[in-house]
Amino acid sequence: MIKDLRGKKVVVIDDESELAELMGELLADSGMDVRIFDDPVRALEVLKKEAVDLVISDLKMPRLSGVQVFEEIHRMRPHDPCRFVLISGGVLNEREFAHHPLKIDGFISKPYTEEQFLEVVRNCF
Repeated sequence: MIKDLRGKKVVVIDDESELAELMGELLADSGMDVRIFDDPVRALEVLKKEAVDLVISDLKMPRLSGVQVFEEIHRMRPHDPCRFVLISGGVLNEREFAHHPLKIDGFISKPYTEEQFLEVVRNCF
């Protein structure tokens, strides 16, 4: 059964703006309400004020890593957590994050297909 993603609020953070736009289009085509950022600091400024259902973030970015973004979101909103997916241009080993005190909901390694991307997103809900 394909989960209905319509209306879910999602933030995509990737310093490669073209990839962020592509991810945003895929999510919007699935009916999700998407905000896209190429700067993790700017994304956090917005996330201080707005709750979302899911954050999808690149792991390695200038200024803040995806893990730092994840930790900051949980620090800002400890009683209103969102789901979190990490994306990496390298091989992501989920075992590296198995002992992280906060649960990361999904991992995607670049390159990925549209279906692989959407499957990880669907599995978060």
